[in-house]
Amino acid sequence: MSALPQQRVFNYPNRLARQNRQPQGVADFVLIDPYKFLEYANLERLFDKLPTGLPMAKDKAEPCNRYYHKWQVQEFSHFTPNHKKYIHSLIFDLDPSANDFNFMAWSDQGLPPPNIIISNPHKQNSCQYIYLLQYPVYTSKVHIKKWLDDIYVCMRDLLNADKFFNRTRSKNPFSPEHDTYVSGAEPYDLATLSDCAFIRRHENLLIQGKCGCGKSFLACALGRQACMLGYRTAYLNMNSFVEKVALSKLDGTFLKMITSLEKNELIILDDFGLQPMDTNTRLALLQILEERYERKSVIIASQLPINKWYDYIGDPTLADAILDRLVSNANKIELKGESMRHKKKK
Repeated sequence: MSALPQQRVFNYPNRLARQNRQPQGVADFVLIDPYKFLEYANLERLFDKLPTGLPMAKDKAEPCNRYYHKWQVQEFSHFTPNHKKYIHSLIFDLDPSANDFNFMAWSDQGLPPPNIIISNPHKQNSCQYIYLLQYPVYTSKVHIKKWLDDIYVCMRDLLNADKFFNRTRSKNPFSPEHDTYVSGAEPYDLATLSDCAFIRRHENLLIQGKCGCGKSFLACALGRQACMLGYRTAYLNMNSFVEKVALSKLDGTFLKMITSLEKNELIILDDFGLQPMDTNTRLALLQILEERYERKSVIIASQLPINKWYDYIGDPTLADAILDRLVSNANKIELKGESMRHKKKK
């Protein structure tokens, strides 16, 4: 085994002076000394998982297309930690505006703490999370890889992380150029990352954003996760829900339809706000929410801002009752950015 590369100039006292940015939360995060990285359990785990030949680059603009031995890792600022044939780490890039940046975004969304946080010391509203997987996911295992992709999308949108981030490349947590924090959290299995905690807590989830930003994709990914974990799930867009209510009223199966929906532990109602609501639809929605309040969960995806839902529902009395049951115990996600459909066309 070759020795570590010669140390670069490293002003450790100056680094410690930046500990006012050190995250505080459920897990204890420690600002590391990069030249002693093998003393930190999660960095040692990550290093052991790295392939021997590692694509690395000395700056952000340089592509990671040249391979180096992993013991040279401290000479480079960026690298590609996952192997082409398997994935051992999930990487999220948080780079929002300074006004809405939150170092502890994972905690606010009820997610488990990352194993590693990499921060740019020169840009205070930028960091990356690394979640280590207990077992690698091989890309040849299509169904498990699909499950992993769904988990990644859900976590990414809950964290409000960059949707167009290249998942294969990240800041190098072993580099002295970055501030790296490690937690005491153990590596995660897929079931832990996809536990759909809001369903266990009987909470609702409201997803709002412009057209094409990924609302339906996120709602369906959460629905698939719920199914994988054994939660009975139903998906309806607003158009099909209105039609289902109207037809059940005509053929006398309204109560049967409501009873069937109530059996689901999770109901996804997509495109909320696109189809006008009549009285029967309002009453049906109220009845469903009344039966589910603090017992089961609903996901609503809508282009309309939540503060405009009252006007959309129409009837003031029913709107008050519906929103009271829907919003009071809800988690809210606002998706931002340009349309993913437009991005694909470019």
